[in-house]
Amino acid sequence: TESGDVEGALEALTACRGANPDDLAISLQLIETLCKAGRKEPAAREMLTLAERLAEQGEINRAIETYRRAQGLRAAGVNAWTPMIQLLLTAGRRDEAIAECVQLCEFCLKEGDSESAFNAIERAIELDPSREELQIRQAAVVAEARLTGRPLERVCEHARGLLAGRSFGSVARALEELDRAVAEQTLVVCLRADLEEAQGEIERALDRRLGCIDRLEREREFDTALGVL
Repeated sequence: TESGDVEGALEALTACRGANPDDLAISLQLIETLCKAGRKEPAAREMLTLAERLAEQGEINRAIETYRRAQGLRAAGVNAWTPMIQLLLTAGRRDEAIAECVQLCEFCLKEGDSESAFNAIERAIELDPSREELQIRQAAVVAEARLTGRPLERVCEHARGLLAGRSFGSVARALEELDRAVAEQTLVVCLRADLEEAQGEIERALDRRLGCIDRLEREREFDTALGVL
């Protein structure tokens, strides 16, 4: 490569790698030369193969970084994400795995693959069901792609879980997202009614409590009133 004969270097490295398939240094040099030649797709393929071999040898962190590099070439498609996410989980790096799931979701949306986008954000929610922003993003994905059936059912299931936890604001935001495309779907109508009923229950309970406090104050039962509050 010092002489600028990139084609000759690629030919020599390919032959050398074929004769020494377990020599990772040769694979790395081949990848660098492919990148120098601007050949993103073959470079990405080589990176995916190298990452897989590194993972097999237990070099998890190097494998993750190699997958990320392949991902950065934008020529590996979704092929770098799934194994990388699994390796991040194996390494105990859950937050990074969730972030990669979200990135995969956005990538799939741009590629027009709404089903894979939904599955990616669903995976993120499975990894951390407490992250309400993920559930709101999932509602947006369903609305943006105008998905119904199972995806819409899952969004409503997650939203009802938020209702049970009294996260009314997050449910309202999810409904705002769904209103863009699927507002009249039966599941969404029922969810909106559930939110209104849950909020009504809280308001009625608060009214009863305030009424009790008012009565106790009139009876000069100040200590008891404070306990009710």
